[in-house]
Amino acid sequence: MSRRVLNRRRFFQSSAAGSVVMGVSVTRGAGNLQISAADGEGIEALLQRPPLDCRPMTRWWWYGGGVTEAGVNRDLMQMREAGIGGVEIQPVYPLSADDPGQGIINVPFFSDRWYELLAYAVSRGRSLGLRVELTLGSGWPFGGPFIPLGQAARRIRFLTTEFEGPGRFRWNPAQGLGEGERVARVNGRPADQPVHEPAPLVLETADLGSLREDGVPLDAGRWRFYAAIDAPTYMPVSYTHLTLPTKRIV
Repeated sequence: MSRRVLNRRRFFQSSAAGSVVMGVSVTRGAGNLQISAADGEGIEALLQRPPLDCRPMTRWWWYGGGVTEAGVNRDLMQMREAGIGGVEIQPVYPLSADDPGQGIINVPFFSDRWYELLAYAVSRGRSLGLRVELTLGSGWPFGGPFIPLGQAARRIRFLTTEFEGPGRFRWNPAQGLGEGERVARVNGRPADQPVHEPAPLVLETADLGSLREDGVPLDAGRWRFYAAIDAPTYMPVSYTHLTLPTKRIV
């Protein structure tokens, strides 16, 4: 069987030819944008310059809130001209201390001035036909050594061991764990069993003492055990950030 490879030009030509039979209707917003079925070039032009509310959005980083009305206006106009249909404002840490000589003036998060700049960005974006959204955090585990382990970001890591049955298998996966780490669960399965299948042996935290002292009886064959360790990430801050005064919003 022969296979036809479509490049972009052939794709548009085929799409235009097919639309003669099927008709074309692009739905957006509350109405329909009708395109002539015979207008293949019109379809291509629409895909090259789609309506603003059909264009992709981008994340817009506000480092230290160090923006100005002039800068906001310039960025929004450039993004609109580049084909961006909207922005998601991401407030994040400042990159450096204030330096008016270099034009760097950080604006405290949630300060009155910060809200003025945010309101201007929303108003100016809408006037340009852009969607403007706000996210309050990136989700990255910012912090430092002053954060207690009980409030720090955590992760799951795994310990593995194998045992040849039959016999009684004993294991103490908690041995050698670091500060703030704990065994969350132990799973055991035949070594040749696919990992996506449910494990026939599951030991919760309360069962770990008997696993360590008495062990568990196993049938003949090779077994593989996995211990899920709940542990702090100890992830450092991505960038050294500056502490800026903020006000609490209730």
